[in-house]
Amino acid sequence: MKKILIAFFLLLTCQWVLAQDATTIFRNFQDKKHAEYVSAPGLVMGIVASKLKVGNLQAVLSDIHSAKVLTLNQCSRCTRKRFAKKISKLSKKGYEEFSGFKQDDNNISVMAKKGFDNMIKEAVVLISSKNNCIGILITGNINPEDAAAAMGLSQ
Repeated sequence: MKKILIAFFLLLTCQWVLAQDATTIFRNFQDKKHAEYVSAPGLVMGIVASKLKVGNLQAVLSDIHSAKVLTLNQCSRCTRKRFAKKISKLSKKGYEEFSGFKQDDNNISVMAKKGFDNMIKEAVVLISSKNNCIGILITGNINPEDAAAAMGLSQ
């Protein structure tokens, strides 16, 4: 029985170590050759939100703690594919598909990770095509209804 418990504990530890969240994926790819990485703190989002008129977009922007944009357009095709594949695997790590659509030749996918209070804690936007790959990581405490309305998904 003791061996089974040790094996189970070891298995859980390995899964915890191998689990990647969106922040780790962005950190791993931001140093790739030709990658462009920009981070905007919550203060910047608050300033932008204060300049907007009242609405859902203002509510969403005021709830954002940080936004990170990773552009891999100039990276190798292999790097872009690996990034897109790792982002798509986030659905196995507690992220849910919030929205997905195709615009021109770009595939746009929005995944969100919610907290216990059903608020969006992290949102990952992946814009990919044959020659483009852009990842956007947004952290905050965002109301899902405001996010859906700002994206034009509410009825």
